[in-house]
Amino acid sequence: MRNRRNYYKRMHVQPDAPAEIIRSSYRTLMLKLGQHPDLGGEDWNAALINEAYETLSDPVRRARYDRELLDFHNVRAEEEPEPDSGPHRGMQNRSVGYPVYHPIIRAYCVFCHTPLHKNIPLEVDMDCFYCRSPLNPGGEIGAGGEQGRAVQRRFVRGPLSFYTDWPQQGRQGEIRDLSPLGLKIGTEVMFHEGQVLKLESDLLSATARVVHSYKVHRGGIRVYLSGLKFLTLRLKHLNGNFISVLA
Repeated sequence: MRNRRNYYKRMHVQPDAPAEIIRSSYRTLMLKLGQHPDLGGEDWNAALINEAYETLSDPVRRARYDRELLDFHNVRAEEEPEPDSGPHRGMQNRSVGYPVYHPIIRAYCVFCHTPLHKNIPLEVDMDCFYCRSPLNPGGEIGAGGEQGRAVQRRFVRGPLSFYTDWPQQGRQGEIRDLSPLGLKIGTEVMFHEGQVLKLESDLLSATARVVHSYKVHRGGIRVYLSGLKFLTLRLKHLNGNFISVLA
């Protein structure tokens, strides 16, 4: 590959995202989140977002990029026809007008978007070989009942480190409460809805998606509280069930 930039991570979309999601994320980054230079964004960052969007929004360039990304990480691509070959050339999704693209990368780390072998077992002790995030699905341990309500969110406080990118030095936050499905954290920075974070603490190692984030003032100090939903999760020092971790 020409460089090691992961365009999916830059665009805050997963490698199997459809074209309409990529387009929506681009508009959110540039307009709502103010990354466009006319709105105060940095020129270099806007250039990288545009570079990523121009590649991922074009089915032919995206297929080429996906294969290069797989080769870079030594992962075999599944057999898929090139989007510019045969009768499917230029095919459009008539309902929304976006180019049809059949994702080549189907297994990946949800945080750093590094491609994985599709048959990799999602075991409790397996991590992404690049960012070391857990790969096993989260939000299931001890979460019996509809939407996991059999185990309620518990008031827990404790330090944690969070990462918004990789490689990156972790920044400090605080766990405010915890459940099998997610947690609330307090930080000095605000996250945007849908953002994916890597989390590390004495209680857990996880990746999580931001559900909401808002600002509060307590004792003259500004704090951002964010609700997160686990995507992958490993509980540390687990002894029997989820409740024992919080005891």
